[in-house]
Amino acid sequence: MSEFGIAPGRNQYLVKADEPNWGVNYQAWGNYDYALMSTDRNNRGSWVVFHEKDGGYLIESIGSNWEGFRFWAAPRGDSPVLGGEGIWLSEEYRASVWQVRRAPVGAGFDLWTGDPNTPLNVCYRVVDNWLCAQNSLYGNVKQWISFLALDA
Repeated sequence: MSEFGIAPGRNQYLVKADEPNWGVNYQAWGNYDYALMSTDRNNRGSWVVFHEKDGGYLIESIGSNWEGFRFWAAPRGDSPVLGGEGIWLSEEYRASVWQVRRAPVGAGFDLWTGDPNTPLNVCYRVVDNWLCAQNSLYGNVKQWISFLALDA
């Protein structure tokens, strides 16, 4: 188990660090599933599994609406559309490798992927709780999010 509570290969809840009963889920939109925070703040969401890869992790959602599309992928050229920023569930070969770092404030960890000089950090859209990966926030529409990994 990592210093952040991540236990590779085990079912875990990925919850907001300062609201540990509010977790990550997935939802269909168009022809894909996207990662989002549960609509109910007293719902830990669905399980995820962390898989070690290249010094980081693949994140697999346990469950999806499309067979074989369960791994978190950050927006890039071959991403489906959700404003070009939503974290979508893809096949493993297109999954992003997510890095972990200690949250700057409070408990928990932040997730990011991409170039360390311009990382795509996980945030969520305040109006609908969809998870995004961006290198900056615009206005008060989105907020950075820190996580805890809790055993299922």
